[in-house]
Amino acid sequence: MTEQQSDLIKNSYAKFLARAINNAGILYENLFEIAPETKKIFENTSNEKKSQMFVAIIRKIVKGIDEWDTVQKELEELAQQHKNYNLQPEYFQHLENSLIVTLKSIAEKEWNNDIEDAWKAYFKKVANVIKEISIQ
Repeated sequence: MTEQQSDLIKNSYAKFLARAINNAGILYENLFEIAPETKKIFENTSNEKKSQMFVAIIRKIVKGIDEWDTVQKELEELAQQHKNYNLQPEYFQHLENSLIVTLKSIAEKEWNNDIEDAWKAYFKKVANVIKEISIQ
């Protein structure tokens, strides 16, 4: 991940953060549309709680983008918490797609291929840590 990609993520995240809870809700709507089978993971979690949890984790990973060791430890803890959710490898691709669709709709005209590539690169790095621990 380059410094330029890191800056692109931080700058585009600022728009997401402006209405974070609402935007996280949109992300889940996109996720459930793309991959309805993921709904079962969240069946006992309210929409508000899901959104709050997503906002908390994305805030941590974006704030810590330049401090990977710290982020990695937090992701490992998150992955431990998700071990019992029967996560499937394809869920991570669905979540990435939902994230990109959501961010793209928020950024509108400011969105470009460089921003998309940066988010995809970082998401893959984040997802690999979680997958390694949480998928059994």
